[in-house]
Amino acid sequence: MGLLKMMVTAVIVGVVRGRPDDAPHPGYSYPVPPPPAYGPPAPAYGPPAPAYGPPAPAYDHPTPAYGPPAPAYAHPTPAYGPPAPAYGPPAPAYAHPTPAYGPPAPAYGSPAPAYAPEPAYAPPAPAYGTPAPAYAPPSHDNKGMPYDFAYGVKDDYTGNNYGHNENSDGNTVTGEYSVLLPDSRTQIVTYTADHYKGYIAEVRYEGEARYDEPQHYAPKYPVPSYKPAPVYGSPSA
Repeated sequence: MGLLKMMVTAVIVGVVRGRPDDAPHPGYSYPVPPPPAYGPPAPAYGPPAPAYGPPAPAYDHPTPAYGPPAPAYAHPTPAYGPPAPAYGPPAPAYAHPTPAYGPPAPAYGSPAPAYAPEPAYAPPAPAYGTPAPAYAPPSHDNKGMPYDFAYGVKDDYTGNNYGHNENSDGNTVTGEYSVLLPDSRTQIVTYTADHYKGYIAEVRYEGEARYDEPQHYAPKYPVPSYKPAPVYGSPSA
C-alpha cells in the first residue's frame, strides 16, 4: 500500500515536471532596495520674531477744559397777540343795473351781388408796319463851311519835325502833312477829299535814307548872376 502511493506520487511529479510551459526559475532574486535612511530635512529656521512691538503713543488727546457756552439770554415772550379785525367786508352800495334793451334787429337784408358786366372788347388789331424813317437821308447838296488850319513842330533836341495844313472851300478839302522818319527821310502826304470822289492821297519822300547816331543837344540855361550881399553900418547912437 505504501509502495503504491509512492509510485503514484512519482508518476504525478513526472507528469508535472514534463509540462512545456513550466520554465525553470532562476536560482537567485533581485535585492530589495533598503528604505531611505533619511526624510525631508526639517527647516533650520522659522520666521523671525519681531524685535519690537507697535510704538506706544507719546501723548494723550487733551480733555477739553470747557463745554459749550450757555446762552446769555432767553427768547423774549411776545407781549401782544394779533389785532382783532375792527371791520367786516363792506356791503355793496348798489345793485347791478338790469339792461333795458336787447340786441338790435338787423335793419338790412343781404346785399345783392354787384358783379361787373362781361368785357365787351375784342383784341386790338396789330397797328404796326415798317416804320418810316424819322430822319432824312444826308444830302450832298448841302454846302459845307469853309475853314483852314496849319501847325508845325521842329525840335532839334528830340529830333521831332512834322507839320500839317488843311483848307476847305465848303465842298472840297485839300491838305498836306509831313513827318521826319527815323531813316532821315521826310514823308509828305498831299490829299484831296469831297463827297463824290472820296479821299485821294499822294505820298512822296524827300532825302536819302541813312541811319546816323542820334544827336542830342544839351539844353542851354542862363548863367545865374549873384549880387554882393549888402553891408550895413553900425547904427548911430
